Amino acid sequence: MKRIVTAICVLLLAVPLACSCAQNNSAGTGAGEGRSSTEAAAKAEAWVDNDILDLCIYNTDTLNPLTTSVKHNAEVLSFMYDSLYTAQSDFSAAANLAENASVSPDGLTYSVQIRSGVQFSNGETLAANDVAASINTIIASNGYYKNRLTMIKGAAAKGNRVEIYLKKPTANLNVLLDFPILPKGGKEEHAKGENNDVLSSVIPGSGIYQLSEYQLNKEIRLKVNRSHHSGAMPYIETVVIHMAADRETAVSMLENSRIDMLTGYAADIETYTPRKKLNYKTYNGCRFVFLGMNTKEKEANTPKVRSAVSAAIHREDILSAGNVNAVISSLPVHPGAYLYSSDTDLYGINQSGAGGLLAAEGWADTDSNGILDKTVLSKKYELSFELLVSADSPTKTLIAESVRKSLSALGINIKIRSLPYAAYQSKISSGDYELFLGETELLPNFDFDDISTLSKLNQKDIALSDEIKDTQSATDSMTQKENYSQILSLYSAQRPVAGLYFKNEVLLCDERIKAENILTLNPYKSVHTWSITD
Repeated sequence: MKRIVTAICVLLLAVPLACSCAQNNSAGTGAGEGRSSTEAAAKAEAWVDNDILDLCIYNTDTLNPLTTSVKHNAEVLSFMYDSLYTAQSDFSAAANLAENASVSPDGLTYSVQIRSGVQFSNGETLAANDVAASINTIIASNGYYKNRLTMIKGAAAKGNRVEIYLKKPTANLNVLLDFPILPKGGKEEHAKGENNDVLSSVIPGSGIYQLSEYQLNKEIRLKVNRSHHSGAMPYIETVVIHMAADRETAVSMLENSRIDMLTGYAADIETYTPRKKLNYKTYNGCRFVFLGMNTKEKEANTPKVRSAVSAAIHREDILSAGNVNAVISSLPVHPGAYLYSSDTDLYGINQSGAGGLLAAEGWADTDSNGILDKTVLSKKYELSFELLVSADSPTKTLIAESVRKSLSALGINIKIRSLPYAAYQSKISSGDYELFLGETELLPNFDFDDISTLSKLNQKDIALSDEIKDTQSATDSMTQKENYSQILSLYSAQRPVAGLYFKNEVLLCDERIKAENILTLNPYKSVHTWSITD
């Protein structure tokens, strides 16, 4: 997601750039041409005063983008750096510093050929050992990127290729390889700085912007890198990264027009009332909110009953009840991802279909008390579940109540049990639950293991690993999509989880920036294959 944010912020603010790209395409000229147009330049200046984009970082623990623990800071600092691949809005990957890649037959070695002729701003030439050192720095750190690379054991340079050694086969690994690449030489000195001060210097990069000036603990001033390997030249000449004490200070700076943009989860929009009018742009995120369902078989808990529960939930009502900025999904794959296929959602999001499914299973309201029941071997069972929810989240309580109303309308009795987070988590970990309302951060590659892990939350002996085993190392996008369809069909049949939605992420913008016109643009493709998405 870092590169999506970077592209939104930098490359840049909309219609003038789109026009320039269209001119380049029709003329077949270089990617940097066309920006001398007086009209286009005038429009560009209208977006950001004085041709400067003001951003900020806060709670700054280090200026090393590989080891910072602050997600927002990692995103902003990445303006100065290139990555092996660029993550796009549909969670596919476009090559940047990577020329090509291959996967070993066992899926445990990912080999990437490095683009030649790329230079860092300190004059050093990019080499495979820079990439290997960057990967090894991340996995040895406690930074933001570490959790995304837990499947990597290490990396080593082999000529102009870097070999990435995996603990397990990982689908769509290239989407995760969008972290900054730093020069190996002198990196430790840059990371520590003088007198062990991690904020004393800025590490050079090879990105589309490069360091112009650094005022210690105040601001980092960037200028366009006119030697960038892509040839792409953004309209905004200068980016100033201000250093704020904390997020509250950063928000205040945005409200007082001292900075132009600030990233954040949709939760910021749900609970935040700005002091002045702000614009915002939402984009795809990976925080998945779901209903966990214990898969231990009972009369009132079979795969078809779980499927009916999933189908019966009114997800639109949930978004409204919780005032949630999100995208509905009953599966653990974002609907905006190129891998997503609605065909794998066997019963769809349809309450009438859920009622028919339960009726076919023999569930009916025989005593007219509003709750479906079923008699098996002379014993009567009611279709009833206890739903665990964390008491620490008022929004989750509203969502749980909306789920209860949806299911009650179908004759499924839901008893909400609100617990302190520690007790809530303990019950889930021990499997002592029927339903729970959960939230987790999925990796943007939507690896098959994400699906398997969610399944194992509910029943230790249910795993999709056998079905996944032979498909993990596939690199062809069509093959990947077919494999995902097969795996998700198996997942849908078991229904260990009823997905609710994916939270959107949000780019908060100063009022003068028209957020609805911001476009993301991948500058690293050839001029004949510009990719511009809203």
